[in-house]
Amino acid sequence: MSTPSASWTELLRRALAEADWPVAEGALQRLLLLTPEAPDLLDLLGYVLLMQGRFDACEAALERALAAGSRSFWTPHKLGDAHRGRQRLTAAAAAYEQALTW
Repeated sequence: MSTPSASWTELLRRALAEADWPVAEGALQRLLLLTPEAPDLLDLLGYVLLMQGRFDACEAALERALAAGSRSFWTPHKLGDAHRGRQRLTAAAAAYEQALTW
């Protein structure tokens, strides 16, 4: 018998493999109900939102990931991409610099 978390994780895995970003986003939102401040899930949510061009929501998710303790190079790098998507180039450069520092 699978747990609810395992079911959502499997759905997420399939959605990511198929680049089905809306389904991946929904699965991540459900998983985040179980562990709301999981840095890895928030980081992945930021990626999924970035792939949909939803830069505002992406920034918010990645800022939450950083606040929750993410120290992955990719978190500030994706944040830089989101800032760049909104034409906030100074903020993008700062985020990319943070990624390089890590």
